[in-house]
Amino acid sequence: MEIIALGIDQGLANLGFGIINLSLDDNDVENDIKLIESGTYNTSSKNELQDRLLEIHDMINGLNLKYNANVVGCEKLFFNPFQKGGRNKSASIMITNMVSGIIFLVAGENKLFIKDFTPGTVKKYVAGSGRATKDEVIKAIDDFCTKQGVTLETDHEADAISIGITVARYYVNDVLPIIRATEAVIKAETSMEEKDLISATTMVNSLPLSNEKTDLLKRIGSSYDIVVTNAVVEAETSKTEEDIARAVELINALSNGRKKTSLSKRIDKVNKVKIETVATNSVIEAEISKTNIDIARATELINSLPSGRKKTSLSKRVDKIKN
Repeated sequence: MEIIALGIDQGLANLGFGIINLSLDDNDVENDIKLIESGTYNTSSKNELQDRLLEIHDMINGLNLKYNANVVGCEKLFFNPFQKGGRNKSASIMITNMVSGIIFLVAGENKLFIKDFTPGTVKKYVAGSGRATKDEVIKAIDDFCTKQGVTLETDHEADAISIGITVARYYVNDVLPIIRATEAVIKAETSMEEKDLISATTMVNSLPLSNEKTDLLKRIGSSYDIVVTNAVVEAETSKTEEDIARAVELINALSNGRKKTSLSKRIDKVNKVKIETVATNSVIEAEISKTNIDIARATELINSLPSGRKKTSLSKRVDKIKN
């Protein structure tokens, strides 16, 4: 599998871009990462704002169409309204956010995954630590580009490549596992087979705590409840040791609650009826043969029954044989 990521360092006059190809092995583990194209796109201040934004839209859309990107990443912008002294950056931030809007628009038009990233996240995926220094990030990108045979021309280009690497790795590490787990849950919901439920549960449990994980666990729980209930119904119908044992195993895996208690009572009832039937048949056999072996077996089975009318009745019948 390959992830084609479009990283963008947004700006109206100077917009950096980097196209990253991240290949995965069969286990969705990163196999290789390459830089396909990068650069800095400029718009002229002589043109009207709306024309410059349209120009950027068409350029980004053109890159997507050219490389068929899967994911898009850009910088998360912050504005501190309480900043004192220095140049007022509110107008600049507003314009740059318009460019951000264009990037999100292109992603929406093409149904692409998109996310904006804080510097700490970029550091994590590029330099290996969210606490990496600026120099460490610069070195990581320089080393990457040198390996690719690329000479960086602007800081915008370098930042865009960093963001491209970040969104590609973020998608693989944080988004793709959720997609895979969701696919497994859908398969389990469709097949309602125990092996598929176990596989889906394993994948979902490996996810970090999130709303998505909670929702998937609920869906698995609902499907598992149905599977366990069906197993109990099958045991109630067949009353075979194999079906009863399978139902008990599935029930034991349920979380404590009303559902587990209810199904446990139903299986207990099946077991009770089964034991009573076996004990009754054994008493009948002893009544016919009157041999000590059959009498002893019938007595042993009766003793395994819970106290009650059935046990008392069968005990009297065996005592009558003995006498």
